[in-house]
Amino acid sequence: MTSEKILQKMFSVLHDIGSTITTVELCLQILAWVKLSEFQNLSPELQSSRQSNAHSSAELIRSMTQALAHASKCHEDSSHTQLFFGTDSRYESIPLASLTRLLNIAHEASLNGLLDSFVIPASAYQSLSTADSTILLPSEVISLMAYLATDSTDSAQRQTVYCPYDDFALFSRTIAQSGNLAYLESFVPSSIPWLTSVLSELDFSIGFGKFLAQPTFNRNAYQSKFHTAVALVPIDKTNEPIIKGQDRLDAPAVSTTSMSILALLDIMEQTAKSAIIAVPNNILFGRGAARSLRQHSVDKGIVKSVISMHPALLFKTTLQFSILILDFETPHEHIQFIDGGADVFVETDGLNRAYLKHWEKLVETIQQSPPALAVQQVPVQTILANDYQLEASRYVLSPKRSAAYTLIHDPKAKHTKKSLYQCAEFLRSSPRLYKKGKHKAFEVTTSNFPDFGYVRAPTKEIYINDQALKSKEKPLFIHPHDILVSVKGTTGKVAIAPTDIPPPGKDGWLVNQSCLILRVYKPDKDKPHIEPIILFMYLRSDIGQILLEQIVSGAKTSLIQLQPLKNLTVLIPDQEDSQKTINIFNQQVSLQRQINQLKEQQYQLSRNCWGLQSQNIHRHLGR
Repeated sequence: MTSEKILQKMFSVLHDIGSTITTVELCLQILAWVKLSEFQNLSPELQSSRQSNAHSSAELIRSMTQALAHASKCHEDSSHTQLFFGTDSRYESIPLASLTRLLNIAHEASLNGLLDSFVIPASAYQSLSTADSTILLPSEVISLMAYLATDSTDSAQRQTVYCPYDDFALFSRTIAQSGNLAYLESFVPSSIPWLTSVLSELDFSIGFGKFLAQPTFNRNAYQSKFHTAVALVPIDKTNEPIIKGQDRLDAPAVSTTSMSILALLDIMEQTAKSAIIAVPNNILFGRGAARSLRQHSVDKGIVKSVISMHPALLFKTTLQFSILILDFETPHEHIQFIDGGADVFVETDGLNRAYLKHWEKLVETIQQSPPALAVQQVPVQTILANDYQLEASRYVLSPKRSAAYTLIHDPKAKHTKKSLYQCAEFLRSSPRLYKKGKHKAFEVTTSNFPDFGYVRAPTKEIYINDQALKSKEKPLFIHPHDILVSVKGTTGKVAIAPTDIPPPGKDGWLVNQSCLILRVYKPDKDKPHIEPIILFMYLRSDIGQILLEQIVSGAKTSLIQLQPLKNLTVLIPDQEDSQKTINIFNQQVSLQRQINQLKEQQYQLSRNCWGLQSQNIHRHLGR
C-alpha cells in the first residue's frame, strides 16, 4: 500500500468532517504519533497503541497532543523554535470510534513497514493548498529548482540552502534528500513542516517569524550568508510600505507594499552565491519598484537566467510565473532566456493541465545552452533597450516568430519600417464620461469584433453625462476608420470602424475599458502615412499578431502595456502592395456581407418549421 492509499483510507473515515485542512493535519498527526511510538523512546503513557484506553475523543486527542508536543521539544534546536502547535479543537467532536479506526489504520501501516519512509503525496498538499489558498508548485518544478540550488562543482561540501515561505516543507524536504542543509523559514505557524520531517525521516531546520519584522534566522550582516536560496515568493499579497535596500549589493532603496518584491530583496540579502526564485511575471515587466529592482539586478550582472514556465503547471490557477536564476559571484553580460513551456519540456492533457515531464532536459538546457528555438542568450544592452523587461517571451523565438522576424528584417523587402506611435495616436475612453450619465450611447466590446470586415454595430447600451457631449471629449468616441485593439483580457484582437457610424455624442459609439483606439494620423509631410485599412490588415495579419503576442504580459490577467505597443514595428508597404491590400479588404467586406445575407435567409427559412411567429402567438392568446 502506498502512502497516498494510506491517507485515502484515512480520509474515507473522516469524509463527514468538512474541513479539508483539519482532515489532512489530523491524519498526519496520527501517523506521526504512531511512528514516534514505534521508533522513539516515548514514555509508555505517551505511546499510541492499537488498544486505546481512552474513554472519549477528548481524552485520546489530549494523549496525542502531549506525545507530539513532548517529541517536538526533543527535536528543537538551539533556537528553541516551537515546532508543534497543538491540535484543532474540532478533533474532539469526532466520534471516538472514528479516531480509533484511524489509529488502527496507522498501526497496520506501521506493522507492514509502510511508515519507515512515509512520503506525503502531492494530493495531500493539494488539499492543504486549496484550504488556505496557497499557490502550490508541482513536484517536478520543486525538483528542478532544488537541483539548480544544490548543483555545485564542489560536491564534497554540503550547501546551506535558505528556504523561505516553504510552508509545506516541499523545498526543504527535497534539499534534505540531496544531503544538503535546508533552513526552512515560514511566517505561517504550522505543524506541517515538523510532521513532514518526522514522517519522511529527513532533518532540516525550521523557523517561524513575522515577515521581515521578526525573522527567525539572524540577519546580522557579519554572520555568514547562506550558500544559496530557493523559494516561491508570496504572490498577490501586500504589506505595510517598507523602504528596503541592499547594502551588500549597493542596491537603491525601494519603497513598496509588494511582498513579492520585498521577499525577493530579502532573499538576495541572505545568500552568498546564488538564488533560484519563482516569481509572478509582473515582477519581470512591472513599473515602479519592480523596474528599479530589475534595473539594478541587470546592471550589476546578477541575473543569469530567466525561465518562463507553462501557466497550466499550477494547481487550480493559471498564474503566469517564471524562475529567476541569480548569481552573486560572477557578473553576467548576457542573460539566458528559456521557454520552459516548450513542447520539449512539457506535456499537456485534454483537461488544460500541463506537466513538466522532462525537467532533466531543462537542466541540460540551462547548463549547456544549446542552439535551439527555446533558448536565447541576450546581451544586457538589448535588455536595457527594452526598458529592462525580463519576460522570456520577448526574447525567445518560436518557429513562427523566427519566420516573422526574418521577413521584418529582410533587406530586399519592399516596405518601410516605422513604430506604431509614428503612425497613429492612442486614445482611451475615460470613466469620467459615465458618472451620473443620462444620455444613451453604445459600447463596443471584443464581442463586436468580426473575423473579417468592419466592426459589428454594438447593442450594449450605456449612459453618458453632459461632459461627454462637450467638444473636447468627442475625440474619445469612435470615429470612421478608427482601429480598435484589445489590450486587457482577450488581448491582441483588432477591428476597424465603418464609415457610417453615428457621430460623437448621443447614440455614439464608445470603446470599453479593455480596448484602445488607434486613430491614424492624417497625411503630413513630416510623418509617415499609412492608410487605416492597411494598418488594420497589418495588425490582424500573422506578423502583426505575432508581434502583439510578444508584448502580452500579466501574471493573472493578460495585458498589453502602452509603451511596448507604441514601439511595435509597423511595415508600411509600397503603393502597389498597399492597393492590393485594400482590394483584399474590400473583397472580404463584400464576402462578409453576402455571408450575413445568407445567414439571414437561413434564419427566415427555419422559422417556417414550427417557428413561434408573433401572429401565431397572438392567435394562441386570443388577441
